[in-house]
Amino acid sequence: MPLARLATVHPLHGSCLTHESWHLDCHQHEQLRSRADWRCEICRQVGKGLVTDHDYAVGRFAIRGTLCKRCNNTFISRVDSGEYPIDPVSLRYIQNPWHLARDGRMLDYDPIVHVSVDQLSVHDQQTIADLHPRREMGIFTSNIRDCQPQFEHPGVAACVAAGDIRPVLRLIRMALIWRRPDIDIAECGAHVPGGHAAERLVAA
Repeated sequence: MPLARLATVHPLHGSCLTHESWHLDCHQHEQLRSRADWRCEICRQVGKGLVTDHDYAVGRFAIRGTLCKRCNNTFISRVDSGEYPIDPVSLRYIQNPWHLARDGRMLDYDPIVHVSVDQLSVHDQQTIADLHPRREMGIFTSNIRDCQPQFEHPGVAACVAAGDIRPVLRLIRMALIWRRPDIDIAECGAHVPGGHAAERLVAA
């Protein structure tokens, strides 16, 4: 039986196993943390418990930034899934993911798509209906992306072409979960009682 590899311990950030699992060396890990002064990039909390966030809508190693556990687990994941709208705080974070920003780049498309399900073509509405069972069966978002859905709406098509399926998840939620095909998906979650906003999270 092979011996378990002992974790390398760095004098500044401790064990290296976690960031190595993200394919980051120590220097890259330090760059990632220092771009936000070792704070959460959403609520600006400083201290221990920061985690590395990756963009589930784009891919496993599309590292987006550093977040506290609360913002990672209860806020940005719900923005990505369409439960919360993309507000100015989350938009700034989404548009400047670390995996692009480290090369001086940012998203070259608008992640906010203004369209309701009712405004989609018949083809696009059928595509959403066909994808919904995959969500019901618990298949991950990467599998939806692997289906390579084709959309006629230019905003949705631009996101999907970039590997970003956030608008697709929002359309599925509006059409087949919340049953509100008349609402702009850019406002996804805003109409729900107790709907969340980043400003409330930051102020908490």
